Amino acid sequence: MSMKLPFITLSRKKYDQLHEETQSLKKETLFATEFVRNIEAGNRKMNQNEEITQLAQKSEILSALLNMHKRLENIAQDENQRNWVTQGLAQFMEILRSQNKDASTLYDSIIANLVKYLQANQGGIFIVNQENKSDVFLEMVACYAYDRKKFLHKRINIGEGLVGQCYLEADRIYLTDIPENYVNISSGLGDATPRNILIVPLKLNDKICGVIELAGFSNFEPYQVAFVEKLGESIAATVANMQMNQKTQELLEIAQQQTEEMRAAEEEMRQNMEELSATQEETERKSIELNGLVTAINSTLATIEFDMKGIVLKANQNFLTLMGYEENEIVGKHHRLFLDSDYARSQEYIKFWDDLNFGKAQTGEVKRS
Repeated sequence: MSMKLPFITLSRKKYDQLHEETQSLKKETLFATEFVRNIEAGNRKMNQNEEITQLAQKSEILSALLNMHKRLENIAQDENQRNWVTQGLAQFMEILRSQNKDASTLYDSIIANLVKYLQANQGGIFIVNQENKSDVFLEMVACYAYDRKKFLHKRINIGEGLVGQCYLEADRIYLTDIPENYVNISSGLGDATPRNILIVPLKLNDKICGVIELAGFSNFEPYQVAFVEKLGESIAATVANMQMNQKTQELLEIAQQQTEEMRAAEEEMRQNMEELSATQEETERKSIELNGLVTAINSTLATIEFDMKGIVLKANQNFLTLMGYEENEIVGKHHRLFLDSDYARSQEYIKFWDDLNFGKAQTGEVKRS
């Protein structure tokens, strides 16, 4: 018994088209399977060739997977950068914690490790020198270039060059692809050939204690710039703490010296005690007499007090009663209140106050206007 099977007759062109689509679907499935397995295994890397890119243009699934892969790569890159920053900050926090007893050692360690960590070529630290308040400048305290410490002494005035400008503007300066020899002229590092310069203020709570400068052949990435700025805050805090400790130590030494001087003078003071006591008694006696005199004057005479500009400070009750004023009417007013307006504007009146200011006593009559 014969059996008839259904079939479809295809043209060669249609067959080739179906075959191509089948192969594409197979490749798409294989790629998608491989991609998912890699993700499950924690492998975010993917071999992407031209063929896969062309397939993705026709396949929503492949296109979505490629976009996912790109996002995963970005996530991985961001994570690596965050880890780099976190590890770097931890490394430098340990340096700042363990080496803050000696400023020179600390500065050398910071700049050497920072140049290495950033894979830069040169670096320098400048700290504000305020020993002379009338001559404040930035002083290079550490320099590191091409894997070795440099012994340089450099002074940069506020606003001078890139370093001085960074300090003055309290903001970072980042230059890329700078002209040849520009570093020698404007930078604080001196003899340098790198073409990228990053200068960051050491700033904490809007107070700047110095500037850090880095130079390299490669660009500094945004996350590296942010890292240096964040590190700059920690360096500034450590520098401020060191300077405070130094100031405290200086004050302690002064206090100790003063204590010794006081002890040395103690015997002399003891010998003069009786004389001082007698002098004090005499002073108290004269003070009592003076107070009595003032009381007598206030009880019998009309008195009023002015400052050296002629402003009324206070007046006793006798004066207020005699002149017919209330105290709030005259306190804070000028002496010319009691004078004829023509005289108050005269040269003679101006001379009157000039003489008073030179300690010459003046006499005259006062009447209520």
